[in-house]
Amino acid sequence: METLHIYTRVSSQVQKDEGGSLDTQLEYGINFSKNLNMDYKHWNEDVMSSKSEYIEDREVLDSLLKEVDRGKVKKLFVFEMDRLSRNEYVTLDIKKRLVNQKVTLFTRNGEYKLWENEDELKYNLVQLISQYENKKRRDRSRIGKLRVVKEGKWRGGPLTFGYRSVGGKVVIDPYESKFVKLMYELYDKGRSTLDIKVELEINGVPTRRNNKFWSLGSITKILQNTFYKGYYIFKDKMSEEEVVVPTPKIIDKFLWDSVNKKMKRVIERRQQEKNTKRFYLLRDKLICSCGNIMSGRQKQTVDGKINNSSYFCNKRINKKFKRNLITDKWKRGKGCSNIKSIHIGKTDELVWNNVLKVVEESFILKEKEKRKILDKVYESRRLKEESDVKHHEKIKRLEKQLGHIKETIKRVKTDLYLDPKNEELNEIHNNFNEQKTQLVREINLHKTTYGEKYIEDKWVDWLKEFKSELMKRNQLSDEEKRDYLDTLIEKIVVIPNENNLHDLEIQFKIPIINDKRIIVDKEGVKRSWKIKNGTDKLLLESCSLFGRQYLKKKVQIQVKDESVIKDMTETMGGLSVPSIPNHSVTVE
Repeated sequence: METLHIYTRVSSQVQKDEGGSLDTQLEYGINFSKNLNMDYKHWNEDVMSSKSEYIEDREVLDSLLKEVDRGKVKKLFVFEMDRLSRNEYVTLDIKKRLVNQKVTLFTRNGEYKLWENEDELKYNLVQLISQYENKKRRDRSRIGKLRVVKEGKWRGGPLTFGYRSVGGKVVIDPYESKFVKLMYELYDKGRSTLDIKVELEINGVPTRRNNKFWSLGSITKILQNTFYKGYYIFKDKMSEEEVVVPTPKIIDKFLWDSVNKKMKRVIERRQQEKNTKRFYLLRDKLICSCGNIMSGRQKQTVDGKINNSSYFCNKRINKKFKRNLITDKWKRGKGCSNIKSIHIGKTDELVWNNVLKVVEESFILKEKEKRKILDKVYESRRLKEESDVKHHEKIKRLEKQLGHIKETIKRVKTDLYLDPKNEELNEIHNNFNEQKTQLVREINLHKTTYGEKYIEDKWVDWLKEFKSELMKRNQLSDEEKRDYLDTLIEKIVVIPNENNLHDLEIQFKIPIINDKRIIVDKEGVKRSWKIKNGTDKLLLESCSLFGRQYLKKKVQIQVKDESVIKDMTETMGGLSVPSIPNHSVTVE
Protein backbone atom coordinates (compact mmCIF):
# COMPACT_ATOMS: atom_id res chain seq x y z
CA MET A 1 0.00 0.00 0.00
CA GLU A 2 1.27 3.48 -0.92
CA THR A 3 1.97 6.12 1.73
CA LEU A 4 0.68 9.69 1.70
CA HIS A 5 3.22 11.99 3.38
CA ILE A 6 1.43 14.79 5.27
CA TYR A 7 3.43 17.95 6.01
CA THR A 8 2.00 20.42 8.60
CA ARG A 9 3.26 23.80 9.77
CA VAL A 10 2.06 27.06 11.32
CA SER A 11 3.91 30.39 11.28
CA SER A 12 3.42 31.53 14.88
CA GLN A 13 2.69 30.31 18.39
CA VAL A 14 -0.55 32.33 18.34
CA GLN A 15 -1.80 30.31 15.34
CA LYS A 16 -0.95 27.11 17.17
CA ASP A 17 -2.56 28.15 20.48
CA GLU A 18 -5.68 29.86 19.13
CA GLY A 19 -6.36 28.61 15.62
CA GLY A 20 -5.92 24.87 16.01
CA SER A 21 -4.50 24.97 12.49
CA LEU A 22 -2.10 22.05 12.93
CA ASP A 23 -4.95 19.69 13.88
CA THR A 24 -7.02 20.94 10.93
CA GLN A 25 -4.17 20.37 8.48
CA LEU A 26 -3.57 16.86 9.81
CA GLU A 27 -7.29 16.00 9.74
CA TYR A 28 -7.55 17.01 6.07
CA GLY A 29 -4.47 14.95 5.24
CA ILE A 30 -5.79 11.83 6.98
CA ASN A 31 -9.15 12.13 5.14
CA PHE A 32 -7.24 12.39 1.84
CA SER A 33 -5.27 9.22 2.68
CA LYS A 34 -8.52 7.34 3.44
CA ASN A 35 -10.15 8.50 0.20
CA LEU A 36 -7.05 7.44 -1.74
CA ASN A 37 -6.86 4.15 0.20
CA MET A 38 -3.32 4.92 1.44
CA ASP A 39 -1.38 4.75 4.69
CA TYR A 40 -0.08 8.09 5.94
CA LYS A 41 3.07 9.45 7.57
CA HIS A 42 2.92 12.73 9.46
CA TRP A 43 5.76 15.27 9.12
CA ASN A 44 5.07 18.02 11.71
CA GLU A 45 7.21 21.19 11.56
CA ASP A 46 5.10 22.70 14.36
CA VAL A 47 5.78 26.49 14.69
CA MET A 48 8.17 27.79 12.02
CA SER A 49 8.20 30.76 9.64
CA SER A 50 8.38 29.96 5.91
CA LYS A 51 10.02 33.26 4.84
CA SER A 52 13.59 32.01 5.26
CA GLU A 53 15.76 31.59 2.17
CA TYR A 54 17.31 28.41 3.63
CA ILE A 55 15.49 25.07 3.73
CA GLU A 56 18.05 23.89 6.32
CA ASP A 57 16.42 26.29 8.83
CA ARG A 58 13.35 24.03 8.76
CA GLU A 59 14.63 20.65 9.90
CA VAL A 60 11.45 18.62 9.24
CA LEU A 61 10.98 19.96 5.69
CA ASP A 62 14.69 19.43 5.02
CA SER A 63 14.42 15.77 6.12
CA LEU A 64 11.25 15.27 4.03
CA LEU A 65 12.89 16.66 0.88
CA LYS A 66 15.93 14.41 1.40
CA GLU A 67 13.51 11.46 1.38
CA VAL A 68 12.02 12.90 -1.83
CA ASP A 69 15.52 13.01 -3.39
CA ARG A 70 16.01 9.33 -2.46
CA GLY A 71 12.78 8.41 -4.26
CA LYS A 72 11.03 7.27 -1.06
CA VAL A 73 8.22 9.87 -1.28
CA LYS A 74 5.75 9.71 -4.18
CA LYS A 75 2.62 11.29 -2.68
CA LEU A 76 2.75 14.52 -0.65
CA PHE A 77 -0.08 16.45 1.03
CA VAL A 78 0.00 20.05 2.24
CA PHE A 79 -3.04 22.00 3.39
CA GLU A 80 -2.09 24.98 1.17
CA MET A 81 0.85 25.74 -1.12
CA ASP A 82 2.27 28.33 1.26
CA ARG A 83 2.74 25.63 3.94
CA LEU A 84 5.80 24.55 1.92
CA SER A 85 7.22 28.04 1.41
CA ARG A 86 6.42 31.72 0.86
CA ASN A 87 9.87 32.44 -0.51
CA GLU A 88 9.99 32.33 -4.30
CA TYR A 89 13.54 30.91 -4.47
CA VAL A 90 12.78 28.13 -2.00
CA THR A 91 9.51 27.40 -3.85
CA LEU A 92 11.39 26.92 -7.14
CA ASP A 93 13.88 24.57 -5.44
CA ILE A 94 11.08 22.46 -3.91
CA LYS A 95 9.21 22.33 -7.24
CA LYS A 96 12.36 21.17 -9.07
CA ARG A 97 12.94 18.34 -6.57
CA LEU A 98 9.29 17.19 -6.77
CA VAL A 99 9.39 17.20 -10.59
CA ASN A 100 12.66 15.24 -10.71
CA GLN A 101 11.16 12.42 -8.61
CA LYS A 102 7.65 12.75 -10.15
CA VAL A 103 5.99 13.36 -6.76
CA THR A 104 2.24 14.01 -6.87
CA LEU A 105 1.32 17.00 -4.74
CA PHE A 106 -2.08 17.18 -3.02
CA THR A 107 -3.67 20.22 -1.40
CA ARG A 108 -7.20 20.71 -0.06
CA ASN A 109 -8.02 22.35 -3.41
CA GLY A 110 -6.71 19.69 -5.79
CA GLU A 111 -3.99 17.41 -7.16
CA TYR A 112 -0.85 18.49 -9.04
CA LYS A 113 1.46 16.41 -11.23
CA LEU A 114 4.06 19.10 -11.76
CA TRP A 115 5.84 17.37 -14.62
CA GLU A 116 2.67 17.78 -16.72
CA ASN A 117 2.24 21.15 -18.47
CA GLU A 118 -1.35 21.86 -17.43
CA ASP A 119 -0.72 21.05 -13.74
CA GLU A 120 2.52 23.05 -13.77
CA LEU A 121 0.61 26.08 -15.09
CA LYS A 122 -2.07 25.72 -12.39
CA TYR A 123 0.63 25.32 -9.74
CA ASN A 124 2.49 28.42 -10.90
CA LEU A 125 -0.72 30.49 -10.96
CA VAL A 126 -1.66 29.38 -7.45
CA GLN A 127 1.84 30.21 -6.19
CA LEU A 128 1.80 33.67 -7.80
CA ILE A 129 -1.61 34.44 -6.28
CA SER A 130 -0.40 33.16 -2.88
CA GLN A 131 2.73 35.32 -3.02
CA TYR A 132 0.68 38.36 -4.07
CA GLU A 133 -1.77 37.86 -1.19
CA ASN A 134 1.08 37.43 1.30
CA LYS A 135 2.71 40.67 0.14
CA LYS A 136 -0.61 42.51 0.49
CA ARG A 137 -1.02 41.02 3.97
CA ARG A 138 2.48 42.13 5.00
CA ASP A 139 1.86 45.65 3.64
CA ARG A 140 -1.39 45.93 5.59
CA SER A 141 0.39 44.73 8.73
CA ARG A 142 3.27 47.16 8.18
CA ILE A 143 0.99 50.17 7.60
CA GLY A 144 -1.12 49.18 10.60
CA LYS A 145 1.95 49.01 12.84
CA LEU A 146 3.12 52.43 11.63
CA ARG A 147 -0.30 53.94 12.36
CA VAL A 148 -0.44 52.38 15.84
CA VAL A 149 3.09 53.59 16.63
CA LYS A 150 2.25 57.15 15.58
CA GLU A 151 -0.71 57.05 17.96
CA GLY A 152 1.71 56.25 20.79
CA LYS A 153 0.48 52.67 21.25
CA TRP A 154 2.51 49.47 21.32
CA ARG A 155 3.03 47.93 17.87
CA GLY A 156 2.55 44.36 19.11
CA GLY A 157 4.94 41.53 19.96
CA PRO A 158 6.91 41.03 23.18
CA LEU A 159 7.83 44.16 25.14
CA THR A 160 11.27 44.82 26.54
CA PHE A 161 12.01 43.76 30.14
CA GLY A 162 10.54 46.18 32.70
CA TYR A 163 7.33 47.00 30.80
CA ARG A 164 3.98 45.42 29.96
CA SER A 165 1.13 46.27 27.59
CA VAL A 166 -2.27 47.26 29.00
CA GLY A 167 -4.97 48.01 26.44
CA GLY A 168 -2.34 48.60 23.76
CA LYS A 169 -0.44 51.11 25.92
CA VAL A 170 3.02 50.63 27.38
CA VAL A 171 3.11 50.77 31.19
CA ILE A 172 5.91 50.15 33.70
CA ASP A 173 5.96 46.71 35.33
CA PRO A 174 6.43 47.41 39.09
CA TYR A 175 8.35 44.20 39.79
CA GLU A 176 10.67 44.10 36.76
CA SER A 177 11.39 47.84 36.81
CA LYS A 178 13.04 47.49 40.26
CA PHE A 179 15.66 45.23 38.73
CA VAL A 180 16.13 47.44 35.67
CA LYS A 181 17.06 50.26 38.09
CA LEU A 182 19.33 47.87 39.98
CA MET A 183 21.19 46.92 36.76
CA TYR A 184 21.86 50.57 35.89
CA GLU A 185 22.88 51.50 39.44
CA LEU A 186 25.27 48.55 39.76
CA TYR A 187 26.93 49.25 36.42
CA ASP A 188 27.24 52.95 37.25
CA LYS A 189 29.05 51.99 40.48
CA GLY A 190 31.62 50.01 38.51
CA ARG A 191 30.12 46.52 38.63
CA SER A 192 30.46 44.37 35.51
CA THR A 193 27.68 42.76 33.48
CA LEU A 194 28.79 39.42 34.97
CA ASP A 195 28.26 40.83 38.48
CA ILE A 196 24.78 41.98 37.43
CA LYS A 197 23.99 38.54 35.98
CA VAL A 198 24.96 36.88 39.30
CA GLU A 199 22.89 39.42 41.26
CA LEU A 200 19.78 38.78 39.13
CA GLU A 201 20.11 35.01 39.36
CA ILE A 202 20.66 35.10 43.15
CA ASN A 203 17.45 37.14 43.47
CA GLY A 204 15.60 34.61 41.29
CA VAL A 205 14.62 37.21 38.66
CA PRO A 206 13.34 35.46 35.49
CA THR A 207 14.07 36.81 32.01
CA ARG A 208 11.26 38.00 29.76
CA ARG A 209 11.13 34.45 28.33
CA ASN A 210 10.85 33.07 31.87
CA ASN A 211 14.40 31.71 31.85
CA LYS A 212 16.14 31.67 35.23
CA PHE A 213 19.58 32.22 33.64
CA TRP A 214 20.54 35.59 32.15
CA SER A 215 22.89 36.06 29.21
CA LEU A 216 25.47 38.86 29.26
CA GLY A 217 24.22 39.99 25.85
CA SER A 218 20.67 40.52 27.20
CA ILE A 219 22.00 42.63 30.09
CA THR A 220 24.14 44.72 27.71
CA LYS A 221 21.14 45.38 25.45
CA ILE A 222 19.06 46.51 28.44
CA LEU A 223 21.81 48.91 29.51
CA GLN A 224 22.01 50.38 25.99
CA ASN A 225 18.26 50.59 25.27
CA THR A 226 16.85 54.14 25.01
CA PHE A 227 13.41 52.69 25.86
CA TYR A 228 14.29 53.07 29.54
CA LYS A 229 15.10 56.80 29.34
CA GLY A 230 11.85 57.74 27.65
CA TYR A 231 11.80 56.89 23.93
CA TYR A 232 12.56 54.40 21.18
CA ILE A 233 12.90 54.82 17.40
CA PHE A 234 10.57 52.80 15.15
CA LYS A 235 11.76 52.47 11.55
CA ASP A 236 9.47 51.32 8.74
CA LYS A 237 11.66 49.08 6.57
CA MET A 238 9.79 49.74 3.34
CA SER A 239 9.49 53.54 3.45
CA GLU A 240 12.47 53.98 5.82
CA GLU A 241 10.37 56.45 7.78
CA GLU A 242 11.53 56.88 11.39
CA VAL A 243 9.19 57.70 14.28
CA VAL A 244 10.42 58.73 17.75
CA VAL A 245 7.98 57.05 20.14
CA PRO A 246 7.77 58.28 23.77
CA THR A 247 7.81 55.67 26.55
CA PRO A 248 7.36 55.82 30.35
CA LYS A 249 10.78 56.52 31.97
CA ILE A 250 12.36 54.00 34.32
CA ILE A 251 15.87 55.52 34.22
CA ASP A 252 16.64 59.24 34.28
CA LYS A 253 18.72 60.70 31.45
CA PHE A 254 21.72 61.49 33.69
CA LEU A 255 22.09 57.88 34.88
CA TRP A 256 21.48 56.43 31.39
CA ASP A 257 24.12 58.72 29.84
CA SER A 258 26.60 57.94 32.63
CA VAL A 259 26.18 54.17 32.16
CA ASN A 260 26.49 54.32 28.37
CA LYS A 261 29.54 56.57 28.55
CA LYS A 262 31.23 53.98 30.78
CA MET A 263 30.09 51.15 28.56
CA LYS A 264 31.50 52.90 25.48
CA ARG A 265 34.83 53.30 27.27
CA VAL A 266 34.86 49.58 28.19
CA ILE A 267 34.09 48.57 24.59
CA GLU A 268 36.83 50.84 23.25
CA ARG A 269 39.30 49.46 25.77
CA ARG A 270 38.40 45.84 24.92
CA GLN A 271 38.97 46.60 21.26
CA GLN A 272 42.35 48.09 22.14
CA GLU A 273 43.22 45.05 24.26
CA LYS A 274 42.56 42.76 21.28
CA ASN A 275 45.37 44.53 19.44
CA THR A 276 47.67 44.52 22.49
CA LYS A 277 50.43 41.99 23.10
CA ARG A 278 51.76 43.39 26.39
CA PHE A 279 50.33 43.93 29.87
CA TYR A 280 49.44 47.42 31.18
CA LEU A 281 48.32 47.93 34.77
CA LEU A 282 46.70 51.37 34.37
CA ARG A 283 45.88 51.82 30.71
CA ASP A 284 42.19 51.06 31.35
CA LYS A 285 42.07 53.91 33.89
CA LEU A 286 44.34 56.65 32.51
CA ILE A 287 42.48 59.55 30.87
CA CYS A 288 44.31 62.53 29.40
CA SER A 289 43.16 66.00 30.49
CA CYS A 290 41.82 66.44 26.92
CA GLY A 291 39.37 63.57 27.57
CA ASN A 292 41.15 61.01 25.38
CA ILE A 293 41.92 57.53 26.72
CA MET A 294 45.70 57.22 27.03
CA SER A 295 47.58 54.56 25.11
CA GLY A 296 50.52 52.44 26.17
CA ARG A 297 53.77 51.63 24.39
CA GLN A 298 56.54 49.18 25.21
CA LYS A 299 59.45 48.78 22.82
CA GLN A 300 61.54 45.64 22.94
CA THR A 301 65.25 45.46 22.08
CA VAL A 302 66.89 42.65 20.11
CA ASP A 303 67.99 40.90 23.34
CA GLY A 304 64.38 40.86 24.63
CA LYS A 305 64.64 43.74 27.11
CA ILE A 306 61.88 46.37 27.36
CA ASN A 307 62.93 49.99 27.03
CA ASN A 308 61.05 53.22 26.39
CA SER A 309 57.87 51.99 28.08
CA SER A 310 55.35 54.82 28.46
CA TYR A 311 51.75 55.93 28.60
CA PHE A 312 50.91 58.76 26.20
CA CYS A 313 48.02 60.66 24.65
CA ASN A 314 47.85 59.74 20.97
CA LYS A 315 46.17 63.06 20.16
CA ARG A 316 49.12 65.14 21.37
CA ILE A 317 50.66 67.95 19.30
CA ASN A 318 53.59 66.94 17.16
CA LYS A 319 55.94 69.95 17.40
CA LYS A 320 58.23 70.56 14.49
CA PHE A 321 60.85 73.35 14.44
CA LYS A 322 62.74 74.69 11.47
CA ARG A 323 66.47 74.28 11.43
CA ASN A 324 67.32 77.99 11.78
CA LEU A 325 67.05 78.37 15.57
CA ILE A 326 67.97 82.07 15.50
CA THR A 327 65.11 83.36 13.36
CA ASP A 328 62.40 80.71 13.67
CA LYS A 329 59.51 81.09 16.13
CA TRP A 330 56.97 79.08 14.11
CA LYS A 331 55.52 75.68 15.03
CA ARG A 332 52.70 73.58 13.68
CA GLY A 333 50.44 70.75 14.83
CA LYS A 334 46.92 70.34 16.19
CA GLY A 335 45.63 68.25 19.06
CA CYS A 336 46.28 67.77 22.77
CA SER A 337 48.86 69.93 24.52
CA ASN A 338 49.92 67.02 26.77
CA ILE A 339 52.99 66.28 24.66
CA LYS A 340 55.11 64.48 27.27
CA SER A 341 54.59 60.77 27.87
CA ILE A 342 54.80 59.27 31.37
CA HIS A 343 56.92 56.32 32.39
CA ILE A 344 54.92 53.12 32.94
CA GLY A 345 56.96 51.75 35.85
CA LYS A 346 57.07 55.05 37.77
CA THR A 347 53.37 55.76 37.21
CA ASP A 348 52.22 52.23 38.17
CA GLU A 349 54.29 52.29 41.35
CA LEU A 350 53.17 55.80 42.34
CA VAL A 351 49.46 55.02 41.86
CA TRP A 352 49.62 51.59 43.52
CA ASN A 353 51.41 52.86 46.62
CA ASN A 354 49.08 55.84 47.03
CA VAL A 355 45.98 53.68 46.60
CA LEU A 356 47.22 51.27 49.30
CA LYS A 357 47.93 54.22 51.59
CA VAL A 358 44.39 55.56 51.06
CA VAL A 359 42.91 52.11 51.73
CA GLU A 360 44.96 51.74 54.91
CA GLU A 361 43.77 55.10 56.27
CA SER A 362 40.12 54.84 55.17
CA PHE A 363 37.58 54.34 57.96
CA ILE A 364 34.91 53.36 55.42
CA LEU A 365 37.02 50.46 54.11
CA LYS A 366 38.09 49.48 57.63
CA GLU A 367 34.43 49.32 58.63
CA LYS A 368 33.59 47.24 55.55
CA GLU A 369 36.48 44.86 56.25
CA LYS A 370 35.49 44.68 59.91
CA ARG A 371 31.93 43.79 58.90
CA LYS A 372 33.24 41.18 56.46
CA ILE A 373 35.56 39.56 59.01
CA LEU A 374 33.01 39.62 61.82
CA ASP A 375 30.29 38.25 59.54
CA LYS A 376 32.54 35.26 58.87
CA VAL A 377 33.06 34.81 62.61
CA TYR A 378 29.33 35.10 63.37
CA GLU A 379 28.51 32.69 60.57
CA SER A 380 31.08 30.24 61.90
CA ARG A 381 29.65 30.53 65.39
CA ARG A 382 26.15 29.99 64.05
CA LEU A 383 27.28 26.89 62.18
CA LYS A 384 29.08 25.70 65.30
CA GLU A 385 25.90 26.09 67.36
CA GLU A 386 23.93 24.16 64.75
CA SER A 387 26.68 21.58 64.73
CA ASP A 388 26.54 21.35 68.52
CA VAL A 389 22.88 20.42 68.36
CA LYS A 390 23.47 17.90 65.56
CA HIS A 391 26.41 16.34 67.41
CA HIS A 392 24.43 16.04 70.63
CA GLU A 393 21.54 14.42 68.78
CA LYS A 394 23.86 12.06 66.89
CA ILE A 395 25.73 10.99 70.04
CA LYS A 396 22.46 10.56 71.91
CA ARG A 397 21.08 8.39 69.09
CA LEU A 398 24.23 6.25 68.93
CA GLU A 399 24.29 5.81 72.71
CA LYS A 400 20.65 4.70 72.62
CA GLN A 401 21.53 2.12 69.94
CA LEU A 402 24.48 1.02 72.08
CA GLY A 403 22.14 0.55 75.06
CA HIS A 404 19.81 -1.68 73.01
CA ILE A 405 22.75 -3.78 71.78
CA LYS A 406 24.08 -4.22 75.34
CA GLU A 407 20.64 -5.43 76.48
CA THR A 408 20.48 -7.84 73.53
CA ILE A 409 23.98 -9.17 74.33
CA LYS A 410 22.88 -9.84 77.94
CA ARG A 411 19.88 -11.90 76.74
CA VAL A 412 22.04 -13.83 74.28
CA LYS A 413 24.58 -14.55 77.05
CA THR A 414 21.76 -15.96 79.22
CA ASP A 415 20.67 -18.26 76.40
CA LEU A 416 24.29 -19.33 75.81
CA TYR A 417 24.67 -20.12 79.51
CA LEU A 418 21.84 -22.65 79.10
CA ASP A 419 23.09 -23.94 75.73
CA PRO A 420 26.83 -23.17 75.40
CA LYS A 421 27.35 -25.37 72.32
CA ASN A 422 24.67 -23.68 70.19
CA GLU A 423 26.60 -22.39 67.15
CA GLU A 424 23.85 -20.09 65.95
CA LEU A 425 23.69 -18.33 69.34
CA ASN A 426 27.49 -17.99 69.37
CA GLU A 427 27.44 -16.40 65.92
CA ILE A 428 24.69 -13.94 66.98
CA HIS A 429 26.68 -13.09 70.12
CA ASN A 430 29.82 -12.36 68.06
CA ASN A 431 27.88 -10.18 65.59
CA PHE A 432 26.39 -8.05 68.34
CA ASN A 433 29.80 -7.67 69.98
CA GLU A 434 31.19 -6.36 66.67
CA GLN A 435 28.31 -3.88 66.39
CA LYS A 436 28.94 -2.77 69.97
CA THR A 437 32.65 -2.18 69.25
CA GLN A 438 31.84 -0.23 66.09
CA LEU A 439 29.29 1.97 67.88
CA VAL A 440 31.71 2.72 70.75
CA ARG A 441 34.35 3.72 68.20
CA GLU A 442 31.88 5.98 66.31
CA ILE A 443 30.72 7.67 69.55
CA ASN A 444 34.32 8.37 70.60
CA LEU A 445 35.11 9.74 67.14
CA HIS A 446 32.19 12.21 67.31
CA LYS A 447 33.25 13.35 70.75
CA THR A 448 36.91 13.93 69.82
CA THR A 449 36.32 15.67 66.45
CA TYR A 450 33.41 17.65 67.85
CA GLY A 451 33.52 21.31 66.62
CA GLU A 452 37.03 21.17 65.09
CA LYS A 453 35.92 22.63 61.76
CA TYR A 454 34.75 25.95 63.15
CA ILE A 455 36.44 29.10 64.47
CA GLU A 456 36.90 29.04 68.22
CA ASP A 457 34.64 31.29 70.28
CA LYS A 458 37.21 33.91 71.19
CA TRP A 459 38.01 37.60 70.65
CA VAL A 460 38.83 38.44 67.02
CA ASP A 461 41.35 41.21 66.33
CA TRP A 462 39.74 42.41 63.09
CA LEU A 463 42.14 45.37 62.74
CA LYS A 464 45.10 43.01 62.75
CA GLU A 465 43.32 40.91 60.12
CA PHE A 466 42.71 44.06 58.03
CA LYS A 467 46.41 45.02 58.10
CA SER A 468 47.42 41.46 57.31
CA GLU A 469 45.15 41.44 54.24
CA LEU A 470 46.60 44.79 53.18
CA MET A 471 50.15 43.42 53.37
CA LYS A 472 49.15 40.57 51.07
CA ARG A 473 48.14 43.05 48.35
CA ASN A 474 51.79 43.62 47.40
CA GLN A 475 52.17 39.90 46.73
CA LEU A 476 49.40 39.89 44.13
CA SER A 477 50.15 39.15 40.49
CA ASP A 478 49.92 42.02 37.98
CA GLU A 479 46.51 40.80 36.77
CA GLU A 480 45.23 40.55 40.37
CA LYS A 481 46.49 44.08 41.09
CA ARG A 482 44.60 45.37 38.06
CA ASP A 483 41.41 43.60 39.22
CA TYR A 484 41.84 45.07 42.72
CA LEU A 485 42.27 48.60 41.32
CA ASP A 486 39.13 48.07 39.21
CA THR A 487 37.09 47.65 42.40
CA LEU A 488 38.34 51.00 43.78
CA ILE A 489 39.23 53.39 40.96
CA GLU A 490 36.90 55.00 38.43
CA LYS A 491 39.59 56.81 36.42
CA ILE A 492 42.94 58.62 36.65
CA VAL A 493 43.20 61.99 34.88
CA VAL A 494 46.70 62.95 33.72
CA ILE A 495 47.17 66.76 33.71
CA PRO A 496 50.34 68.52 32.47
CA ASN A 497 51.20 71.49 34.69
CA GLU A 498 53.13 74.70 34.16
CA ASN A 499 56.28 73.26 35.80
CA ASN A 500 56.67 70.81 32.91
CA LEU A 501 55.59 67.98 35.22
CA HIS A 502 52.32 66.05 35.61
CA ASP A 503 49.46 66.09 38.12
CA LEU A 504 47.52 62.85 38.61
CA GLU A 505 43.90 63.09 39.76
CA ILE A 506 42.77 59.65 40.99
CA GLN A 507 39.00 59.40 41.11
CA PHE A 508 37.75 56.65 43.45
CA LYS A 509 34.38 54.90 43.20
CA ILE A 510 33.57 55.68 46.85
CA PRO A 511 34.42 58.79 48.94
CA ILE A 512 37.27 57.36 51.04
CA ILE A 513 39.81 60.21 50.85
CA ASN A 514 40.11 61.79 54.32
CA ASP A 515 36.94 60.14 55.59
CA LYS A 516 36.47 60.39 59.36
CA ARG A 517 35.13 58.50 62.35
CA ILE A 518 33.03 60.77 64.55
CA ILE A 519 31.85 60.12 68.11
CA VAL A 520 28.08 60.36 68.50
CA ASP A 521 26.94 61.32 72.02
CA LYS A 522 23.27 61.21 72.98
CA GLU A 523 21.73 61.48 76.40
CA GLY A 524 20.78 58.13 77.84
CA VAL A 525 22.34 56.34 74.87
CA LYS A 526 25.62 54.44 74.83
CA ARG A 527 28.45 56.29 73.05
CA SER A 528 28.72 55.21 69.41
CA TRP A 529 30.72 55.95 66.27
CA LYS A 530 29.62 57.36 62.94
CA ILE A 531 31.61 57.31 59.69
CA LYS A 532 31.62 60.58 57.74
CA ASN A 533 32.31 60.42 54.01
CA GLY A 534 35.42 62.04 52.62
CA THR A 535 35.99 62.96 48.97
CA ASP A 536 36.40 60.64 45.99
CA LYS A 537 39.36 62.45 44.40
CA LEU A 538 43.06 62.28 45.30
CA LEU A 539 45.37 64.81 43.61
CA LEU A 540 49.07 63.93 43.26
CA GLU A 541 50.78 67.16 42.23
CA SER A 542 53.96 67.83 40.22
CA CYS A 543 54.92 64.19 39.63
CA SER A 544 58.12 63.55 37.70
CA LEU A 545 56.96 60.74 35.43
CA PHE A 546 58.75 61.37 32.15
CA GLY A 547 58.40 58.51 29.75
CA ARG A 548 61.79 58.75 28.09
CA GLN A 549 65.20 60.30 28.69
CA TYR A 550 65.69 63.07 26.16
CA LEU A 551 69.26 63.13 24.76
CA LYS A 552 71.29 66.32 25.12
CA LYS A 553 72.48 67.62 21.79
CA LYS A 554 75.39 69.95 21.03
CA VAL A 555 74.57 72.76 18.63
CA GLN A 556 77.30 74.94 17.07
CA ILE A 557 75.95 78.46 16.41
CA GLN A 558 77.99 81.18 14.65
CA VAL A 559 77.32 84.66 16.12
CA LYS A 560 78.83 88.07 15.55
CA ASP A 561 77.84 89.93 18.70
CA GLU A 562 76.11 89.47 22.03
CA SER A 563 72.81 91.04 20.90
CA VAL A 564 72.17 88.00 18.74
CA ILE A 565 72.66 85.78 21.77
CA LYS A 566 69.88 87.68 23.55
CA ASP A 567 67.53 87.14 20.61
CA MET A 568 68.48 83.49 20.47
CA THR A 569 67.81 83.11 24.19
CA GLU A 570 64.26 84.42 23.77
CA THR A 571 63.71 82.16 20.75
CA MET A 572 64.75 79.08 22.71
CA GLY A 573 62.34 79.78 25.55
CA GLY A 574 64.57 81.63 28.02
CA LEU A 575 67.56 79.25 27.81
CA SER A 576 70.43 80.76 29.77
CA VAL A 577 73.47 81.37 27.55
CA PRO A 578 76.71 82.68 29.03
CA SER A 579 77.99 86.00 27.64
CA ILE A 580 81.33 85.21 26.05
CA PRO A 581 83.24 87.15 23.37
CA ASN A 582 83.88 84.12 21.11
CA HIS A 583 82.09 83.89 17.79
CA SER A 584 80.82 80.33 18.56
CA VAL A 585 78.60 79.24 21.45
CA THR A 586 78.03 75.62 22.45
CA VAL A 587 74.62 74.96 23.96
CA GLU A 588 73.99 71.61 25.65
